[in-house]
Amino acid sequence: FLKAEKSHWAAAATAGRLYFAVSADAPVGFVALGFRDGKPYLEQMSVLRAHMRRGVGTFLLARSIEWSAAYGSLWLTTYDHVAWNQPYYERFGFVAVAEQDCGSELDAVLRVERQALPAPNHRTAMVFRHPLKTLG
Repeated sequence: FLKAEKSHWAAAATAGRLYFAVSADAPVGFVALGFRDGKPYLEQMSVLRAHMRRGVGTFLLARSIEWSAAYGSLWLTTYDHVAWNQPYYERFGFVAVAEQDCGSELDAVLRVERQALPAPNHRTAMVFRHPLKTLG
């Protein structure tokens, strides 16, 4: 599981989709972005504990949503029972997605996470859909 995660982060870095939040010239958080089923996917977002609840995660998530605007959506997987997971993302407009509405690659991500992470029955997929822009 960790080897695959590092591979996804390396691919994000190579493609220019790895973003850092920096404080006093030191990284305090990062987000790695990729694609699953041809759709933008938030691979990982992490903030150092000492810098949590200071807007770092919000900054990184906003950057992720901005990056995904050209594609119309941003997908992720998370826990549905932890306050800083699903409820956090819901505040930004993400909605939970039924498993049957996930593509095969996202479904595979959920299967692997459920085998490797604690509380497997609480892993879920979410999506942020960008509002349609009007011309004119």
